[in-house]
Amino acid sequence: MFADMHCHLATRDFERDLSLVIDRAKKAQLDFCVAVGTNTKDNLETLDIARRFAFVKPAIGIYPQEAEQLDDDEFEALVSFIAKNKEKICSIGEVGLDYKNTSDKILIDKQKRVFERMIVLSEKTKLPLTIHSRKAENDAFEMVKSSNAKNAVFHCFMGNLAIAKKISDAGHFVSVPTNVVFNAAVQEIAKEIDIHSLVAETDSPFLSPFKGKRNEPAFVVEAVKKIALLKKIKLEDAEGQIFANSKKIISAGARII
Repeated sequence: MFADMHCHLATRDFERDLSLVIDRAKKAQLDFCVAVGTNTKDNLETLDIARRFAFVKPAIGIYPQEAEQLDDDEFEALVSFIAKNKEKICSIGEVGLDYKNTSDKILIDKQKRVFERMIVLSEKTKLPLTIHSRKAENDAFEMVKSSNAKNAVFHCFMGNLAIAKKISDAGHFVSVPTNVVFNAAVQEIAKEIDIHSLVAETDSPFLSPFKGKRNEPAFVVEAVKKIALLKKIKLEDAEGQIFANSKKIISAGARII
């Protein structure tokens, strides 16, 4: 069996054919996918999709750039919403840091304050974190390392190998996206990190393994195939261990399984 540990189903890209997308995922032998929210509207739609399809396990959170825009009341409302729905979700996410288009120290500090609160919420609820860490991988890792958060998933990880190894050594997980099919940097991580610390994701509708084609959960199989090739192991062995990792993560805090 397979699992897509990160996808965005509450987007316009899937408005017209979501049922077919889920059917194709099941036919590709996926057991579940984790649909991830990025803001209040997205979180609500993601929870609604999960109510309609048991195959979908929801995660709710706040994207780093969205976090920059929150005022205090909105921030407290988000924290309360996640806490209120803790029995319905499998992860807090996506949350984290993103320095790609941000050099303003005030905005970065705001991202960190929000992320720190999400880490604390993870500790209290025992829910794992789904972490966005673009161009901020070391800071995100250090914040998680200094906490008691468990089974964190560093989503779509494209940082350097040294940080990926730190994540693995700390007992957290590195998520390999479907662009591992052609991305050399991601291939290095997939090859070198212990398979017991790897999961796979599509980040669909983004990062398709097929150029010019919309990504979708069924395509996570391509990531697992590539991991098996890079590690020179049988596909069924890669499939089995990566699925076991995925199941461990979502079962750690989720009450919905």
